[in-house]
Amino acid sequence: MPDHLQPHRKPDHPACPPQHRPSASCAIIPQIALPFVVSSISAIRRISITPEISDLLAQGAAVAIGVSGGKDSQAAAMATFEHLDRIGHTGPRLLIHADLGSVEWADSLPTCERLSDHLGAELVVVRRKQGGLLHRWESRWRSNVARYENLSTVTLVPCWSTPAMRFCTSELKTSKVHAKLKRRFTRLPIISVTGVRREESPQRARAAIIDHKPGERIWTWRPILVSVSSVDELERWRAAMTKTRVFIKVDLGFFRAGASPQDAGPLLAAANAYSDVQVDGIYAHMSELPTSKSSEAGIQLHRMRAILAEAEVRGDRPVIAMMSSTEGVLTYPEMDMDAVDPGALFVGLPESHAPVRRVVLQQALKTICTTVVAVKHVDASLGPVPDLPGFRSGMKLGVLGMGWGDGLPRQVPPGAEALVGGTRARLLPPAHLEHVRIDLSNAPDARFGDKVVLLGRQGDEVITHEEIAAVWGTDVVGIYAGLRDHIPRIYT
Repeated sequence: MPDHLQPHRKPDHPACPPQHRPSASCAIIPQIALPFVVSSISAIRRISITPEISDLLAQGAAVAIGVSGGKDSQAAAMATFEHLDRIGHTGPRLLIHADLGSVEWADSLPTCERLSDHLGAELVVVRRKQGGLLHRWESRWRSNVARYENLSTVTLVPCWSTPAMRFCTSELKTSKVHAKLKRRFTRLPIISVTGVRREESPQRARAAIIDHKPGERIWTWRPILVSVSSVDELERWRAAMTKTRVFIKVDLGFFRAGASPQDAGPLLAAANAYSDVQVDGIYAHMSELPTSKSSEAGIQLHRMRAILAEAEVRGDRPVIAMMSSTEGVLTYPEMDMDAVDPGALFVGLPESHAPVRRVVLQQALKTICTTVVAVKHVDASLGPVPDLPGFRSGMKLGVLGMGWGDGLPRQVPPGAEALVGGTRARLLPPAHLEHVRIDLSNAPDARFGDKVVLLGRQGDEVITHEEIAAVWGTDVVGIYAGLRDHIPRIYT
């Protein structure tokens, strides 16, 4: 499990040499014992595929899944591997990561490595020999300036990548990945899998399931499936894709995405009427509105069963029906249906006050920690003492290398504390983007570079998830969600 986590900082961080960069700790893989089977069939079947790709897989084509460390590429990798296992694919398969250099999220490669271990697959890393994306921007700028000085151009175009100029993708990713794969698999057709989630943008929505240039040995495959909530949405996907594989999403009273119970039947019937649409499943999400009552769970289940019963009569009931996640998994066994979504259980959070199913969970997030990046005594040379809570003349003041830009509350709440040298110390307002102050009066031996624990144990003292959630004005899930992506997770 992750034992601690370090926020990524700029190399020239003014107050912190490399060995003392600010850090935070967490663990994100819990030990979970579930007394029932969680079906993964929904992940297995939720891919978009064409006959051409099916034929290539049957021939033993090499399959390379591009991974970035993001959720979309991870989802594509897991769904693709499960599909390959299900059909008995005999060709080689691997993961491939294009490293963009210093601009990469610090946890990108480690996340890809963990995915590689999870899938038992080789991870290949490719890089641009001339340098990463930042070097490419700099070279474009130098070339741009030279053309301007030589009067070859009268316009200085941006040197950086933009949505309209995605040379970062073509030059640092696609070209490097394809070149590596062609050298690796000289006699096999190659399928390059890209984890593109079509809901992200109209451009991605229009992307075909496969791309292939005549004469080339590489086919680009985009296997991630889409979900639809209305007939209009379905029509838009049909216009953008040659073959549409969908899950029908139903709103049972959450007033969020999904077809209403009244519209779910017509949507399901419409989808099944098209020869170019394959309905792989139907799913719903129980209401989590503050006004929701536990008694309403049965009502929502009744609505879902009615939708499925009508589909059975029509003969278009999907193979997979699912509505249970996290609290539902623990509290309402009758909602299991064909599959369940364990949700927050995977990070050790039950989110149920009265579970019927007893599970043994261990919190995934173990520790959030940082370091002291500055220590000083408040004296007259600094000027008048600020009229802020906790500030006083003569106090020992510390500065921590973590701020609201890393996931701390934007406003330091009263009673917020951290552990320094095994002693509780008060956090002082205001919070800044990358820093927050701490009263070190109770930690007279504290010095530059010392570890500071915001969540977890240090010595005999401990700050629990429940305590930090209450003080920070959130819940335990909010603690997880609040930590910024640039903070790398360290696993033990």
